[in-house]
Amino acid sequence: MNILLFLLTFVTGMLVVAAMMGSFRKPVITNETMPGYSLLGINYQGPYQKIGPSIKKVAELAKSKGIQPQIVAVYFDNPSEVKDTDCRALAAIRVTPEIATLLQHESLTQLNIPAGPAWVGHWSGSALPTRIMGAIRVYPFLHKKITEEQIMHKVNFVYEVYEPKETIFVMQYNA
Repeated sequence: MNILLFLLTFVTGMLVVAAMMGSFRKPVITNETMPGYSLLGINYQGPYQKIGPSIKKVAELAKSKGIQPQIVAVYFDNPSEVKDTDCRALAAIRVTPEIATLLQHESLTQLNIPAGPAWVGHWSGSALPTRIMGAIRVYPFLHKKITEEQIMHKVNFVYEVYEPKETIFVMQYNA
């Protein structure tokens, strides 16, 4: 009887945690015009789910210069088509010309994403497990929308914008 009660409590707890992370939420995908970003970051190669240390490194570098980092992760390869160890990304921060000047002597890669149309999924929550669940839940819906619209060949940027209370998952395309 004690084992059954333990298992019931454990399973209930796991379901509550899964619900809090958004496991049962259906993503809402919208077509939006993204504002464009000037980025400075660290190149990353490997499985996308292991980009975290690179994001942490660029954030710590920014903080060491007195900059409150606004993180953006840009993904250059389709993991369905490229071996995960060969997938390339950029762990970056959004910069203004003033911030870029503060970081000019660092070995960072510059990338400018122009403003443009995109299919977007907003995922609320700021805890790392919630952001990971967002990626798991949102990308299949974004991929489906891009495929339905027959614009996969027009997608020029795939990125995530980490806001304080949400993650914005973006598949931006040429109009």
